[in-house]
Amino acid sequence: MIADLKMQLANTEAERDEATRQLGEKDQLIAKHQAGLDALSKQMDDWLPRVQAAARFSDALREFLGHATMPLDQPALDLDILAEKVAARLGVHQLQQGPPIETLKHQFQEEVVARLHEQVQAMDERPRKAILWLLSVGRPAKHMEICRRLGFPEAGASFAKFGTGIKEAVAKGFLVLTPADGLDQVVRDKVAAELAPYKPLPEVVEATYQHLLGEIAKDHAQP
Repeated sequence: MIADLKMQLANTEAERDEATRQLGEKDQLIAKHQAGLDALSKQMDDWLPRVQAAARFSDALREFLGHATMPLDQPALDLDILAEKVAARLGVHQLQQGPPIETLKHQFQEEVVARLHEQVQAMDERPRKAILWLLSVGRPAKHMEICRRLGFPEAGASFAKFGTGIKEAVAKGFLVLTPADGLDQVVRDKVAAELAPYKPLPEVVEATYQHLLGEIAKDHAQP
């Protein structure tokens, strides 16, 4: 009889262990399904604002169009006006459109040209004559040779002033010092470099260069 009781007890414990194991598997399965539901809920939360915005846009569009199709004889919609109305319907502030890129490029290009002319107008007369002379001979020349060829003083305060004007023209990029310490004009290179960011046509660069040479040749000496 004792042996039978022990056998029943062992069977009971085995059944309990099996039930515990099955319960654990069910808990794991429930936890897995719950994780899937949580992930799905998060996705729905993420997409809900987009769906709502799309629905509002659709409602607004239908309201202003009035119907899905338009008669053939009805004028084409002004998309800008339609965009403004839809933005107002959705409570969205209208974005201010800037000027076209080409307009901006042209505007800044014109500012560059104006700045080049201002730099030339502020230049002393003798550096401008030196630039034109260098252009005419087509080669670099020493400082003293330029003075002799143009009849400029080779000493004194006037000579020092000419040297200061030459340094300013070099700093602004109209003149350049060659490796042999000679001077050369680089007006065309200056114009091309200043206009390069706006990718102008070659004829625009050439026209700007010619106009600038005309400005250099003008008499801007102060009375």
